[in-house]
Order: sequence, then C-alpha cells, then structure tokens
Amino acid sequence: MELVRSVIAHDERVKLLVNETPGLGVWYARNVGLETARGKFIAFLDSDDYMLQDSLSYRINTANCTGAKVVFGPYLRMYDGDYTRLVSVKDKVCFRDMARRNHIGNLTGMYDSDFLGKIMQENICHEDYLMWSQLVKRAGYAYSTGHEPLGVYRVSSMSLSGNKLRAFYWHWQVLTRGLQVNFLSALLFQINYVFYSIIERVGERLLGK
Repeated sequence: MELVRSVIAHDERVKLLVNETPGLGVWYARNVGLETARGKFIAFLDSDDYMLQDSLSYRINTANCTGAKVVFGPYLRMYDGDYTRLVSVKDKVCFRDMARRNHIGNLTGMYDSDFLGKIMQENICHEDYLMWSQLVKRAGYAYSTGHEPLGVYRVSSMSLSGNKLRAFYWHWQVLTRGLQVNFLSALLFQINYVFYSIIERVGERLLGK
C-alpha cells in the first residue's frame, strides 16, 4: 500500500481501493475494482503474477489496429521460481473454443468496456474463465496480440488452480451453471477439456514438473 501511495503522489490516474469486506474471495475484490474503473479498457493482474514490459501496449495496439473488443496473448508459466515454458495461444478464439477450454490467461486478457459493458465476476470457481467466456460470446471473437509473452503466471501444486481434479469439476460448473450449456454439449466440451488437460499434464511431466 505504501508503494501505491507513492505512485499516486505523482500520477492521479492510479487509485488505491481498500476492500472493506475481506474474506469474500477474489471475485469480490475484482468486482470492487470493476465498479470503480472508468477507463475504456479493462485488464487484471493478481498479486502472485506479474506483467512483462509493454504488456499493456501490445494489447492496446492490437485492439486499436484490429478493432478487437477482447484481446489476449501468450504468457510464461513459472514453477518453483524458474521459467519453464511459453504458453502459446491461437490467433483468435470464439465462444465454442472457450467452452472447450480456457484460452485466455486472466493476466493477459483485456476488453473494451465502452463497447461490451462490464461483466462482473460471479461467486463460482474459475470466475475469470466464466467472465472471459461471456465476454467472447458478446464480442464474437477474441484476438491474440502475437507471439511475445505478456506476463508470468506462477503455478504451484498447492494452489487452487494447480489441482487438476478440482479444475475438472470447476470446468463442468462453468459450463452448466455459469454458461448454462445444455447437457449433451457440455459433456462433449468436458471430454475435450479432459483430453487437453492430459496432454498438458504429460508435457509438464516431460519437463520434470
């Protein structure tokens, strides 16, 4: 907080928001920021991750040059303090792509709130995945910024997102409860999710992670 206050002293664009009701979860804290945000573009950064240089510039330039309302990009996954591999992304994704699996790392996403409005995050596991899926559905497509990584995402076997079985259940909840996909379609999307999760896990094992 002291660092933020020192920045505010020189840049009035920066706002310090103090959560008066802690303990409600990351979704609530993010919504406090969303409700206060007044800018055209919305982006997120959690305390355990960090953006790389020019991360926001890449996203804003992509949005301005292509007219994209949702943009995202590659990022680096970090295990135990070491860089491991670059997580590449597709050039663009649609809602069906998002229903199969999450293509947008929360720390790389950005959207045009003037065009799409604001979508508050819900009290549901994988709340960021649900929100980006809803935004892509509104926008039609999300476009990648290119091949340069936008940030670093720390992965821990002890973290919530590090539990594969739990993530499997959360994905089903996002499909059926959050996005209200019909049972048959949700089942097909879930099978696809499991397939790619296995491939990802095998890749991590080969890297010794």
